[in-house]
Amino acid sequence: MTQRELAREVNINHATISRIENNPEIVADPSTLKAIAEALKLDYNFLLSLNKTIDDDKDIRIIARASKSMTEPEKERMMEFLRNEFSEAFKDADSDGILDAQEFDDY
Repeated sequence: MTQRELAREVNINHATISRIENNPEIVADPSTLKAIAEALKLDYNFLLSLNKTIDDDKDIRIIARASKSMTEPEKERMMEFLRNEFSEAFKDADSDGILDAQEFDDY
């Protein structure tokens, strides 16, 4: 797929595709990257790892893909298990606001 074809597919200018592809300093809008990932049939997190926006970790990508097919209670159960089993690792990991202050204190 060419840059122009991809640009048409995700409804953005082909120059934007070129800038994202050729300039690792560019931080593209997440919705644009999601559209590009879907068009290219790539894992969104893998795409983010290509320009070092996030660290690439195959196991984390597997968990993220698996969670897409889980119900909300299953996701909550998985997170509770991970937090309980790896409490030290999760001690500062929930700072993105996922947990409220009371729940965070419990971990």
